[in-house]
Amino acid sequence: MEVLGTASVRDPDRLLPGGFWEAVGVWLEKPQVANKRLCGARLDGARRVAPSTAAAAGGLWEAAWRALRPSVPWEALALDGCPEEGEVEVVFRTLVPKVSPPSPARELVVKDIGKGIVTFLPLEQTPEGKCKIKKCNVYQIRLLHMKNNEW
Repeated sequence: MEVLGTASVRDPDRLLPGGFWEAVGVWLEKPQVANKRLCGARLDGARRVAPSTAAAAGGLWEAAWRALRPSVPWEALALDGCPEEGEVEVVFRTLVPKVSPPSPARELVVKDIGKGIVTFLPLEQTPEGKCKIKKCNVYQIRLLHMKNNEW
């Protein structure tokens, strides 16, 4: 995954990593705060999962997860290997733009709590009506602890 930018943030009040995950929560639930082309987002479901195991059987969310799970690029999400059991939260959301008529966009968000990484994977619908992960507009935010600004 190509790095487009980095930013250094000092944390004298020791708000991290909790403050990082609070900011991720705002971006997930209220993306219109940072992107004025959106009027909001709808969270369609969230689960803690292990990439190496199947989700529990039953329900629309589980069916969607089973269909998408093979196409999730786990090796790109965390460069040092797949997350352990229970460390990953997967969120399906729908972004609602301000255009009229609205053309909502679906997205799969993978939060690796243990590693401080959140990855946004846009979804598209195939002609057969199934969802698949788009190859473009994938982005990732990483919280990296540094001492004395050493990269």
